[in-house]
Amino acid sequence: MTKLKEEDYTFESSFDGTGPLYALAVYPKNAGNSPIMVLMCDCSGTRDRVRSSAVHMAGHDYFCICVEIRGHGDSAGKQDDNGLEIMDIYDGMQAAGRRYGELVDMSNISIAGYSGGGGNVYFAVLKFPFLFRGAITFFGISDYGMWGRLYQRCRPYIEANVEGSLEEVPQKYMVRNAALAAGNLRGTRFHIAYDQEETICPKIMNTVFFNAAKERGYENIFVHESRKEDKDRWLHKKRQVDGHLCPMEDVFMHDLASSSPGALVMPMAGALTVLGFIVTPKFKCVLRKGHDAVATVEYDFGQTEAWMDIVPVTATQDCVGELTLAADLFAQSRQVIINGRKTATTTPGAETPIAIRGRSTLLLKPDK
Repeated sequence: MTKLKEEDYTFESSFDGTGPLYALAVYPKNAGNSPIMVLMCDCSGTRDRVRSSAVHMAGHDYFCICVEIRGHGDSAGKQDDNGLEIMDIYDGMQAAGRRYGELVDMSNISIAGYSGGGGNVYFAVLKFPFLFRGAITFFGISDYGMWGRLYQRCRPYIEANVEGSLEEVPQKYMVRNAALAAGNLRGTRFHIAYDQEETICPKIMNTVFFNAAKERGYENIFVHESRKEDKDRWLHKKRQVDGHLCPMEDVFMHDLASSSPGALVMPMAGALTVLGFIVTPKFKCVLRKGHDAVATVEYDFGQTEAWMDIVPVTATQDCVGELTLAADLFAQSRQVIINGRKTATTTPGAETPIAIRGRSTLLLKPDK
């Protein structure tokens, strides 16, 4: 049996400085360049709620990171139902990379989540579309507006976390509708698991997302629906009670091992949807406060005159914020021209922050 080590560590939000935020690391004592498995718990938010899953997966040589939701357990801040808290997942992984160094392989990361944590999985994969090699959501929440309508018992909690109702702040609920960005899936082997009798997080939320992904031609998405007659069922109850989800976790890990998905590579041209914010190897984009506006980004960095087109989906005035071009995007300096006006010049080896407002068409011309 693999001998494991467990320890807590803390980090802060790179978005708003919220901290301390806590994570639990569970990993083999002989870990070395180990693949990472991020584990997200249910809406209770505490890292210990997924400890048993972490122990199970660490026994299969994963370096497991259980990220606690802000505002729960020992972590500071306030839960916001897949708004800024999704950036906490990224920050927690980056903190693990700095803390554990050669013990972890930061190029080989997967993620699993349960209920509310399953919702975290949906949005993490879409906001970091070239990061996760594998993902599994157990009875997750892909659309918080839909969830509030279908499961009235949780509606007051959703409205408190999102800070408004669907009618009052529709743009915030668009940010929390994963199907709008299903086209962001870029190679992640995405698994969805639930039981046919699921009522807390109705399975239609998973079905809508699955259909949206398939309509966009995505093939690496797999549904596992357990039924009454099955020996193993993916029932929505406390994960640590009896380990009843272990067989599905094993299916997920076996798929990763047998398919051997490589590191995801961002193409030089494409289109993505920004649900509040997005982080890619080539650029980062944050709209408004990061949880209350949606836009599409089309880009082509492979031409002499590269370009980007940022188009609001929510109201035009909501499409304000900051676009940051990666430090290694261009080998030579480029002029940044937005809507016909030069606004900045890139410097090789340095990130370039650019203010955006409304629809923004960028030309990135060689700086002669």
